[in-house]
Amino acid sequence: FPSHDNEQCLKGDLGAGKTTFTQQVANIFGVQDYVTSPTFILQRKYQVVTNPFPNLKEISQIIHMDMYRIEDLNELKNLGFDELIKDPKNLLIIEWPEKVGTAIPASSSQISFEFVDETTRRVQW
Repeated sequence: FPSHDNEQCLKGDLGAGKTTFTQQVANIFGVQDYVTSPTFILQRKYQVVTNPFPNLKEISQIIHMDMYRIEDLNELKNLGFDELIKDPKNLLIIEWPEKVGTAIPASSSQISFEFVDETTRRVQW
């Protein structure tokens, strides 16, 4: 991961690879469930089986969030966002962070995905 923070923000257009990236992160952490986009339910939680990164705090849960449909920051309260972000055992992977910009800690990592062609993506952090 680009930093020691537990919030990874994924930016990029639809089809740029954000969910595919999250699937691979979950795979690395031994998640047994199939990881899908949380677009319509806003968040999905996955139990971590192994933590292969000794520089990270003990991570026990990956929370994959999609902020695309958030229209008001008050909606984050219904998701328990403040509690989720404060728990050091959570790894939050947040798609479309620009929709809730001020709610995301400044220390969060920003990873940008760009669709180049059907087989190529450009990733920057």
